[in-house]
Amino acid sequence: MQIKLDELFSDDEFKDIIKEKWIAQYKKLGKLQSNTKNGIITELLKHYETAEYVKGTRSNKAYFQIGSKRETELSVADMIEKGYYKANANNIKTHNIIALKMFKSCIVSLDDDVKVLSMTRLNWLKAAGITSNIKNLNEIDEMKHIDSAFRSYYKDDVSSSLKNVLSFCLKQLKVKEADTTNYWCDSACDDQADSDENGNKKRLLDDIEVKKMKSFVDALKVKHNVTKFMLANSEFKNELRDYYRDNLKSESIWIEIELDIVKLKNDVNNAKLATDEVDELRSQFMLEFQKYRNTTYVRREFKRKIKGKKGMFWRYEAILQEQPSNFSPYLQMEERTYFKFMTMLDMRIGFTKADTVEYNEMAKEYKNSIENNDAIELVNECKQNNIIYLQTHMQTKYELDKLFK
Repeated sequence: MQIKLDELFSDDEFKDIIKEKWIAQYKKLGKLQSNTKNGIITELLKHYETAEYVKGTRSNKAYFQIGSKRETELSVADMIEKGYYKANANNIKTHNIIALKMFKSCIVSLDDDVKVLSMTRLNWLKAAGITSNIKNLNEIDEMKHIDSAFRSYYKDDVSSSLKNVLSFCLKQLKVKEADTTNYWCDSACDDQADSDENGNKKRLLDDIEVKKMKSFVDALKVKHNVTKFMLANSEFKNELRDYYRDNLKSESIWIEIELDIVKLKNDVNNAKLATDEVDELRSQFMLEFQKYRNTTYVRREFKRKIKGKKGMFWRYEAILQEQPSNFSPYLQMEERTYFKFMTMLDMRIGFTKADTVEYNEMAKEYKNSIENNDAIELVNECKQNNIIYLQTHMQTKYELDKLFK
């Protein structure tokens, strides 16, 4: 179908595709610039099978040649997968695109007698073969030389990052995660609960229980100034554990995602992958996910946001404006060892040795930024004076103790 420029910019069929700035440019110049043509083609490809710009001649005006209309608009992930968008467009990471391909293949490969399936988010990723090369996170607990609180933080952080991968897959398949989420408890403290064939007890929480639990957790977060579970203090965890026991007769709560497999199969076409393709994609996922995580580690160690300001700032700039208690969950960030410990734990669960190029570049920038910085020199001087005071005070106290013994 041929669509001339005047028609493209005036027809209601294209009003949700064409941007106002393109119309303004055309009215002002009477033609389209190259980047505008490419932008229009990209937007058209979301909705139509093909799109091409055809130059005008003396006898014919320029127009767009477009194919048949798609049944559903392509998502950003689809656009990246088809090569219409560059990798990492709209901040969508490469590892997410890889995981989506594998997840689609997993869905279409399920037996036809599987109508509905429910699993935890991490088990969905494992079933799809996405995280098959990642070892059980509890192996981290064998590394006794690393503080137990930091090990727990690491496991929560990795789990959260992986769960985000599944959330991405569901979003791209137009599945509303909230509608598929079920809360389960282990009924460990309930003598009346039935056990399954393996001797395990569990039950589905009803809507009222879930609502009450969420309200309690929200109040608990405010009480203990907790923003993320992975950074929660022991008091928070103990009170939450008591709530589970007293109100739900359980030791633990978990989330499962229940998916309508029949519907998903109808929405996913030609997605099945051969075994060797899945193996190759799994290796690519491990590589890209590790790159993403390493970049995150570098940023966390050196930079952070300052409330009320845009962008990222060096951590020493933030510490000058915020209370130390709200500044960093772990000293590893301040002592420049966060990247070291996180990548060490990564290797324990199956990742390769980290590439330190990005880290070294950031460390160099950081070092240059603090040289001859008056604020930093003042902070360091205050620290040094405090150390001297404490040493002197303790020495004096020791001498006085000896004197009056």
